[in-house]
Amino acid sequence: MAFQNLTSGTVYLALGTALSATGVFTELTGTGYARQAITAQYDAVAGVIVFPAGVTFTAGGTWSASNYAAIFDSLNGGSLLMVWAAPGTALASGATLAIAAQAYNITVSASVMGPNKSVTNFTAIGSITGTSILAQGALVYSGVPIGMSATGVLSPTASSYSPLTQPAVVFRDVLDGGDMTVNPFQRNIPGLATAGVASAVASNTPVYFADRWFAVGGASSSITQAVVANTSLTGFNQTLQWGRTASNANTAPIFLGQVIEPIDVVRLQGQLMTLSFYALAGANFSGGTLTASVVSGTGNAANTTAANLATGAWTGATTLATSPFTLTTTAQRFQMTVPLVPANAVQLGVLFSYTPSGTAGASDNVQFFDIDLSLGSPASPAERRDIQLELELAQRFCWVIAEPANGVLVAPGTTTAANTQSYYLATPVQFRAAPTLTVATGSFKVAAGAAAALATISAGGTHTINAISLTSAVTAAAGVGALVVGGGGSGYVIASADY
Repeated sequence: MAFQNLTSGTVYLALGTALSATGVFTELTGTGYARQAITAQYDAVAGVIVFPAGVTFTAGGTWSASNYAAIFDSLNGGSLLMVWAAPGTALASGATLAIAAQAYNITVSASVMGPNKSVTNFTAIGSITGTSILAQGALVYSGVPIGMSATGVLSPTASSYSPLTQPAVVFRDVLDGGDMTVNPFQRNIPGLATAGVASAVASNTPVYFADRWFAVGGASSSITQAVVANTSLTGFNQTLQWGRTASNANTAPIFLGQVIEPIDVVRLQGQLMTLSFYALAGANFSGGTLTASVVSGTGNAANTTAANLATGAWTGATTLATSPFTLTTTAQRFQMTVPLVPANAVQLGVLFSYTPSGTAGASDNVQFFDIDLSLGSPASPAERRDIQLELELAQRFCWVIAEPANGVLVAPGTTTAANTQSYYLATPVQFRAAPTLTVATGSFKVAAGAAAALATISAGGTHTINAISLTSAVTAAAGVGALVVGGGGSGYVIASADY
């Protein structure tokens, strides 16, 4: 069966009177009975089989009770692909039995699939052979799980399955921090933001505010980013607001995007995907439409930057999908199918853009509630992850240390040589690459053989994927212990491996 991410095809719906414990399906016989052709769509990763159109059988004579419905790959004979419990009603001549259009949920054991594994060696419509990817899974019909054997045949009496809503630790959404309700917004701290508005406006150098999302535009662009409380969409309580700074008159296109880590792109090769997002336009949105794009590339690590994504400078850059969307001031969900990711792709990114016009008003912007790039099509419900998980995903790329209250410990260290201190901080998670540090002294203090006093701290000379270092130059003898502590100001340390 074509359980690829997402394959469409013609299959044939049949009615049956019995199903044995070994999966033998007894098909209905009766005057006027014949299998009916339907179009089915299969999405093993998203866990959905969709029959977009219903089917009605009309009895030409008296028919026995149809206890099961089944899918075959041909009008007559062929291979049994799937079977489930049906209404079980006998029909008199002229009576009808309707099988409604439905989306069936499939759950797959992670021990069988592994993290985000896709189906291989299955093309078009064919029989299930060998080890089925649905082994130990379950079909849910009208909310009732139906078991499945190791050969992929469904059985209402099977018991060796685990009815999960999705495979454990397997995420459909490949973006980080797309759910703005739980995006950590680590940079939303004193010194980097005021009242939720990023202090740094973006022009032609990418600026990050929401974790993992960058804004960039032209040399004279002025792009403001903010985290905004918004409960107008049930299940969400804040948005990322992105757009032109009020009174800015530059009309170069502006972008919001995310670069997916190359190691994650490999598992997406050959996969069909869907980009979906919830968004609304500000009252003064001047772009007309918002354009969404998904871009792939074949470049190396040095080529994989946010700036290169926005300017189309990735090696072998290919726009896999792009579409304009018309926003309103009310939140809506939009979606776009992304064709198969090329087999040689090692770069993948998402871009949103608009070309502003005139002079920006107070709300020439877009608010995003959620952005999701998921395996399969059409879009499945937005994936919502735990806030701690989102924080850990974000900290693989950026770790922000906000200056704490007076006297609160930040980093231990020692005086490595006269009047020179070095401090070590273990990272909360392993970085994707050795980070670059940006340090704002604020009111940080150093205690080195004396009471803590204001001091300038700087980035150390060596940082790894597991640790960062700081330095100071406070008067003290070699070997004297040292501590960096907070002073209650707006200092910060940013360790970034973002693109």
